[in-house]
Amino acid sequence: MADLAKFILILFLLTLLIFLQGTRFLSFDGINPNLLFIFFSGLLLAPRFRDKIKLNFLLALLFFSLLVTSFISGFWLMPWILLAALVILIYFFRDFFTGRPLPDFLLVLGLGTLIFYGLLGIFTGGVLAGGFVLAEIAYNLILGGIFWCNLYILGKYVRSGT
Repeated sequence: MADLAKFILILFLLTLLIFLQGTRFLSFDGINPNLLFIFFSGLLLAPRFRDKIKLNFLLALLFFSLLVTSFISGFWLMPWILLAALVILIYFFRDFFTGRPLPDFLLVLGLGTLIFYGLLGIFTGGVLAGGFVLAEIAYNLILGGIFWCNLYILGKYVRSGT
């Protein structure tokens, strides 16, 4: 029963993040952070969750995010495909990073955002200003740091059993 409650909590959090991203609630100066990428990167790289996330669970979360984004925010199919591909790559390559969770997380956020926009530009034929991409990388890193701190606090809370 506790696993079902955790699963429903993760689905609720995922829906909330998709809603926030779709409504541009955390948009700053025209830059909207990629909250889904931050969420999935944190789940895959945080020590508390790293070994507990299995591929079938990750694929179920990604599929759920596709369903919710198609109804809530109109998040286009190509960005979602690129996001899902990046998340799956992180899943398979997470053991080949530095082995230190926080630097791995920040590295994945920075490079992942850069790769995401590079591939998005290639596949959609759009051109993005380099300053915009760098600003979004910085914003993702700031929000990712906040998310990481919350995961660390949650991990201590869950381990202590209080």
